[in-house]
Amino acid sequence: MVDPSINEHGQKLDHLQLLALLGLMIIGALFVCSATLANPDVAVLPWYDQMWIRQIFWYAIGIGAGAALCFVDYHVIARWSIVIYWTTIFFLIIVLVPHIGSVRYGARR
Repeated sequence: MVDPSINEHGQKLDHLQLLALLGLMIIGALFVCSATLANPDVAVLPWYDQMWIRQIFWYAIGIGAGAALCFVDYHVIARWSIVIYWTTIFFLIIVLVPHIGSVRYGARR
């Protein structure tokens, strides 16, 4: 039986989930700030060159991309999901090719 109070076209936000995401982002930026400012060479860099500022910058780009994705009809995303999946698998495999992927600190990227 279908509940008539459910509105398929209504927009609902899970505020608790967004609050948890914001909290994790703040904790992540604070961890990066704490880890990088322990190095005296990094502590004297200008504020715009700090790693935690870059972290916040990438947070902003991710939030913007997520917001833009909310305006795309999910049928379009579902139609392209197989292509996106195999493209991702291809890029995961391509880093294993010598001279394309790099090895840093024991990890291949």
